[in-house]
Amino acid sequence: MDKTIKRLQAYLASPTEPEGKAITALATQEEKRLIKDILSRIERLKAEGMEKALFYDQHLELERAYKTKEITEEEYKNNPLKKAYEEYAQAIPYRVNDLSRPCLMRAIVTAQDYTSAVDKAIKRAEKLIKDIQKATDSNAETMALIADELISDICTLGYRLYRPQEWEEVGAFIVDTTEQINRLYEQIQEPPTDKANDTYYRQIEELQAAKRERVEERESWIYKADRAQSITERILGRIFPEQKPAIRRVITKARQEPEGFYLLAQSHTSNKLSKKLTERMAEPAQFDIYGNGSITEKDFRLFVKGYRELVNGVNETAARLLDSLMITATRNGLQNTLVTLPIKEYLDMRGLKDEKEIRRQAKNDIEALERISFEYKGTGKNKGAWLKVSISGGTVGQIKNGDIIFRFNQDFFESFKVGAGNRYLYMYFPQEALRGNIKENPWKYWLARKISEHKRMNIGKPNEDTISVQTLIDACPNYPTYEKVMSEDRAITRRIIEPFERDLDALNPSISWEYQGLTESPRNYQEFINANIVIHWSTYPDTRQIEAGKKKRARKQQADKEKKREKKGGETQQKGG
Repeated sequence: MDKTIKRLQAYLASPTEPEGKAITALATQEEKRLIKDILSRIERLKAEGMEKALFYDQHLELERAYKTKEITEEEYKNNPLKKAYEEYAQAIPYRVNDLSRPCLMRAIVTAQDYTSAVDKAIKRAEKLIKDIQKATDSNAETMALIADELISDICTLGYRLYRPQEWEEVGAFIVDTTEQINRLYEQIQEPPTDKANDTYYRQIEELQAAKRERVEERESWIYKADRAQSITERILGRIFPEQKPAIRRVITKARQEPEGFYLLAQSHTSNKLSKKLTERMAEPAQFDIYGNGSITEKDFRLFVKGYRELVNGVNETAARLLDSLMITATRNGLQNTLVTLPIKEYLDMRGLKDEKEIRRQAKNDIEALERISFEYKGTGKNKGAWLKVSISGGTVGQIKNGDIIFRFNQDFFESFKVGAGNRYLYMYFPQEALRGNIKENPWKYWLARKISEHKRMNIGKPNEDTISVQTLIDACPNYPTYEKVMSEDRAITRRIIEPFERDLDALNPSISWEYQGLTESPRNYQEFINANIVIHWSTYPDTRQIEAGKKKRARKQQADKEKKREKKGGETQQKGG
C-alpha cells in the first residue's frame, strides 16, 4: 500500500486539524500539477492541429497495416496522428484519472462519512472537468474520452479509504482461494486429460467461480460504482446539453491496458538481457585492453563499451528505464523505434516525485543503454548462428522539452520475436514493480520481473504461480552469495533470507506470497534455497485467450511432428522396397 493511502486512512482513524490542513494543501498542490500537465498536452495537440490524435486507435491501425493491408507499412509508420498520440495524447486520460486522489483528499477533511466524501469528491471532479473544458475549449467527444474513468476511480478509492477491513478481507479470500486452487493443481495426475482428474478440475472451476463472485460482490459494495458511467454522462451532459449521444458513444470505449498492469514484450533473449544488464564486472578476463566489458553465459553474450568509464557500472535504474521505454514501445506494437516518454509519466511509473533527480538518472541511464550490445543464438532461418544487436539505434538519446527521447535499434525489436510464427510475446507486468525506493528494496523489481516472466511462460500449467527460491535469487543481479556471506560475517538470515522476504512483501498489494509447505521462515540456508514460493495475485487479467492460443499452437506442433514422422516412414519404406 502506498504512503498516501496509509496517511489518509490514518487521518480518518484519528483526524486532527493540523493534519487536515496539510492534506488539503497537498491536494491543492497535486491538483495544480496534474491540471497544468493536462492543459499543456491538450494545448500542444491544438497548436499542431492534432486533436484527433486522442482518438487514434493503435491496435486498429496495426491491423490495417499488417493484417488487412488497407494501408502500407510506411503510411502506418509516418502517420502524424500516430506521432502526436505517442508524444502528447496517450497520457492525457491517465492524468485526468489521477485527479481522483486530490478530489478525495479534499473531501475526507470536511465530509461526515464515506458516502458524503465520495459525493463531495465527485462534485469536485465535476468542477475540474468543467475547468479543463473551459481552458481548452475541448468538444464533447474529447472531454468524454479523457474523463472516462475519473468518477469510477473516485468510487473505488473512496471505498478503499473508508472500508479498509472489507477491502483486506476480500483480498485475503482471494489469496486463500488461489492457494486452494494451486493445491488442487498439484494433485492432478499425468496425463492431464485422465478422467481421474475430472473431480479436481470441477473443484477448481467452482473455486474460480467463487473468487469471481466475491470480487463482483465487493464491486457491489462500492458506493456509486455501478452508476459511475451514468454520473460521468450527466456531468458532461450539463456541459454539452445537445451532445449526449456523442458523449455516451465515447464513454463506453474500453481501455487497452488491464488495470494495474503494463503490457511488456518479452522473449528468452530479453529476459537474459534484463538479468545480465546490471551484473557487476570485476574479473580481469571480462575486459579488453580498451576497458570494454563483457559477460558470457551459454547462448548469450553481453558487451558494454567503455564499461570502466561508468562510475558504478550499469545501474538498476537503467534496467527500469529500459523496461519503461519498452512498455511505451509495446503500446505501439513495437512498430516505431523512436520512443518518446514524458518525464512526468516516467515519474508516475516509478512512483517518484523529484523531477531533478529523475532527469539526472535518465541522462546517465541513456548513456549506459547506448553502450550496450549483445549476442544471442538465433532461431528459425538463423538457428544456431550468433546474432549481434545493439540496444540503441544510433541517434543519440536525449531529454528534450520534458520528454525522454530514445531511438531503439530495429534489430533489438527483432530479438523479441519468438516461435515459428516470428511473433511478439507479451507479459503482464504489475505496475507496482517499477515503483519505490531502490535503496530500501533493491530486489523488488527483479523479483517482480522474474515472477511475471514465469507466470506468462507457464500460463495454463499447474506451476504457473509456483516458483523456486533458487530461481528468484538467480534472477537478482549481484545478490549476496552464500559463499561470500560465509567468508565475511556469516549473517545468512540478515543478508540473504530477510532481504528476500522483505522485497517480496514490498510487492503488495499486487502480489502476496508464502513458502510452499512451510508455516514459518526457513531456519537455515539449505531449507531456504530449496524452498518453493507460491504467488497470489490480488488480480490478474483474463488469460483464457492466451491459454487457448498456446493449446492451438501445441496441437499444430504435434500435428507437424506426426506429418514429418509419416513422411520419413514413407521414404524409408520406398528405399527398402
